[in-house]
Amino acid sequence: QSVRPSTTTDLKSVTCSEITKEKMTNIMMAFHSWDFVFSKTVMAIVLNDWVKENQDKFLPPVCNKLMYGLAPEARLKVMFVGGPNQRLDYHIEEGEELFFMVKGHMQLPIMEQGKSKIVEIREGEVFLLPRLIPHSPQRFQDALGLVIESDRKPDQLDCLRYYVPETDNQEVLWEEWFHCTNLEDLKAIIDKYKESTQFATGKPVPGFIQAPRRPIDTTTKVLPPFNLADFLRDNDVKFEANVLTIYDSMQTLFKACRAGDFAFPRSDNETLFWQYKGVGILEVNKDSISLPEGSFYLVKAQSDVTLKVRENSTTLLVQQWI
Repeated sequence: QSVRPSTTTDLKSVTCSEITKEKMTNIMMAFHSWDFVFSKTVMAIVLNDWVKENQDKFLPPVCNKLMYGLAPEARLKVMFVGGPNQRLDYHIEEGEELFFMVKGHMQLPIMEQGKSKIVEIREGEVFLLPRLIPHSPQRFQDALGLVIESDRKPDQLDCLRYYVPETDNQEVLWEEWFHCTNLEDLKAIIDKYKESTQFATGKPVPGFIQAPRRPIDTTTKVLPPFNLADFLRDNDVKFEANVLTIYDSMQTLFKACRAGDFAFPRSDNETLFWQYKGVGILEVNKDSISLPEGSFYLVKAQSDVTLKVRENSTTLLVQQWI
């Protein structure tokens, strides 16, 4: 659909030989005076198709692929991680991490209140890991999981830490704090550890471990994972104006929207839309994005966004900030 330009110039009636400077000016004015701006259709990423296209990235030794987050201005990192992988290191970061198991299950050894604990995240379950808690993801054969985390600010640090095995993680063997710009940084730190005296001997070096450069969380009791489909079904009556909050924590907002029309205020944060069930349609800065089931689309900060969720459909949205 279009609206006829408000000037009297009839674009169809002008031939190349008749175009004078005056008529060209009128033509340009006509285009700029249209009341309706054509929208274009932008494609969301359908997970199943995307995984097939990147199948080799989910096998050892890589085991992961960023769906969103490569752009220099990116604020949200959306990645999928495969298996098997076995890690001895523990990762510490200043942001929360949101986990969802698409296929298979994983174990997440963590340090909760200063003690070792293994969190089991099964297929279809979601889990929010608080910030500054040491964790060591372990995924199994043919597993596939979603991980969402924020990009790091210039002054933020990550840490890779190894514990002395026989101390039940009560004594640190080796660690390094660093600014993480991408996942490749982790491999360089692991290689550095493998060249260390501590790796060769399995014993700490006196004076090597200093006070942590960021305060490790030793007080938080983590909430257990839960099945997302069961949660949405069991809380059906708690939807308010067709919106249900799944997580609203210090750094993560995770909501579900069902059948209806939604308008979102401009946000300083990027927003990930995930079509969990059925069909949705996004309008982002006059671009139309169809959301088939199992698709994802990342909306940039300060965008004008509306969402239409069809009957018997559920769209999820995630924001994070630091």
